[in-house]
Amino acid sequence: MNKVGIIQTKTSNIFSLIRYLEYNNVEYKIIDDAKDIKNFGHLIIPGVGSFGSAMKYLKLTNTIEKLNDFVKNGKYLLGICLGAQLLLEQSEEFGYHDGLGYIAGQVIKIPDKKLRVPHVGWSKLIKSKSWENSVLSKTNENLENFYFTHSYYCNANKESILAEFQYFNLKLVAAVQLNNVIGVQFHPELSSSNGRNIFLNFLNLS
Repeated sequence: MNKVGIIQTKTSNIFSLIRYLEYNNVEYKIIDDAKDIKNFGHLIIPGVGSFGSAMKYLKLTNTIEKLNDFVKNGKYLLGICLGAQLLLEQSEEFGYHDGLGYIAGQVIKIPDKKLRVPHVGWSKLIKSKSWENSVLSKTNENLENFYFTHSYYCNANKESILAEFQYFNLKLVAAVQLNNVIGVQFHPELSSSNGRNIFLNFLNLS
């Protein structure tokens, strides 16, 4: 299994992710210096926090330039929750902010008319295309054990959508993938055995 790098954004609570990786004996390194990115084949951008603040920190630390090179070289990038949203072109969270732009689409707020926002809890994934050879292979879409906590969602290009979920009368994006760039709106580290399979699938991509 490959060692994974965790991108520092200074907005995310990464301790649940770290505990999960340690529990499953996955080697990792928190990347505080963007120059270290080139030493990894697999990176995770963790979740939780503000889109604008995270992008500001990535710019200040020259991380975006190094991530661009990483993706262009065909290496594997996984965004979790906020990390998945950062992969898109733009967000409307507290103003408009440019994202990394690896996947076409915008991050928009869940409409709050008669809905509970934020969406916190377990949801069942709906398959949008084949999960074979993706991070969702070997997971069971019939089990409602994918854990979400978010107020904004990825309004992504249809071709990149791997899975969706039903939230009241809305069908929202749960996972996206475009070549070597992958994003999941839910938290795999809080999603039981399905989450473990997602990490294993990701770390075994080559």
